[in-house]
Amino acid sequence: MNDTQKPQVLPTIIGKISTIAKGAGFIDDPENDLESIYIEPGFLNCALNGDQVEVKVKWVASTRPGMRGKKEKQGEVIRIVERFKNSYVGTIVPTPTATGISADKVTIFPDDKKAYTLIELIGPEAKTIPVNTKVFVDLLPWTDPTKLPQAKLAKILGPKGINDVEMESIVLDKGFAIGFPEAVEKEAEHAALYEKKISDEELAKRRDIRGTLTFTIDPFDAKDFDDAISFKEVGPDRYEIGVHIADVSHYVRPGTAMDAEAVKRGCSIYLVDRTIPMLPEILSNDLCSLRPNEDRLAVSAVFTLDEEANVLDKWFGETVIHSDRRYTYEDAQETLDTGKGDLYEELAMLLKLSKKIRTRRQAKGAVDFDTAEVKVELDSEGTPIAIKLKERKATNLMIEDFMLLANEAVAEHLSALVDKDGQHLKPPMGFPYY
Repeated sequence: MNDTQKPQVLPTIIGKISTIAKGAGFIDDPENDLESIYIEPGFLNCALNGDQVEVKVKWVASTRPGMRGKKEKQGEVIRIVERFKNSYVGTIVPTPTATGISADKVTIFPDDKKAYTLIELIGPEAKTIPVNTKVFVDLLPWTDPTKLPQAKLAKILGPKGINDVEMESIVLDKGFAIGFPEAVEKEAEHAALYEKKISDEELAKRRDIRGTLTFTIDPFDAKDFDDAISFKEVGPDRYEIGVHIADVSHYVRPGTAMDAEAVKRGCSIYLVDRTIPMLPEILSNDLCSLRPNEDRLAVSAVFTLDEEANVLDKWFGETVIHSDRRYTYEDAQETLDTGKGDLYEELAMLLKLSKKIRTRRQAKGAVDFDTAEVKVELDSEGTPIAIKLKERKATNLMIEDFMLLANEAVAEHLSALVDKDGQHLKPPMGFPYY
């Protein structure tokens, strides 16, 4: 179809808009996966980055560099179907006008790099906040593109440039919260009060592995320990290896406020100098952290391996474990390198078995994501002073190998519980989950 045959006006489309700082936007072309429809400045009609919008589309002669004289699809937002977000982080800035600076308005420059407009802060406290203060605001309905969007203050974060202020700004701007709702905190406190001591009834339901040597290996600066390895020699050239993860589901039950909050967050957030946990600290750093010298509930995959790391037997289910030691990757590596340490023989055997597991996995075509990882070094004020490459040690690979062994085995096990029509079958004994 040549340009003269192309219809001038096309049906409207609904999709997610992406904006840029100069006030233009783009929306995916449903007729061409590789193309986007351009929306010129002045035609966004109050749409903000990420919004679900309805767009009127037409063929026009492009005025964009590299496109001049050519026909292209361009759009105009005619309706905002749903706002992507209603809260923004930004910095109080002087309000510009055609003749200078306005003393009547308080405006915010958003942190969002795709925001194309200042936001006017309204409310009695607005004029009391100094310039260069970072704030968190709730956007009010915005329907007039000739005026600035307005917002009400949700929280004063503090002076721009302060490390703690900037870190909280990042978290809030991405839609996460540092604290937890009151209902979530109360449920966590209840769990700590009534479930910290494991009941005899709960113990009776689980496989007891507390008598088996168990330890964690994590980075030196880890705050919580959610996985562990156990080791036991069970016969000539026979070894029982357990891979254990904290049984979070015992404490976070469906339908609770904690469950809803965990679903909302999806994961913990790891920033340069801190972690924003998915669950309250009493869970993430205590009840669901496999700390040494404490009984903990876990979900486990337990394997019997021969000296060639062939899997002779496997078991999946709920356990109670007792970590005997917390290793860092560096500590465990030093024990292996020097041949000295109270658990040298156990670590050496685990390393030997892990290498055989890795060789076999790679022979089957596994992808090795061996990419460099960096560690940012901060001073006492939280200012970055150095960036260093993390060294991937043999102990890192060892833990990775056993975790992948468990993941693969559990995936195979769960696949066997689904028949050819995709229906769940009854799980075999020893594995309580679908």
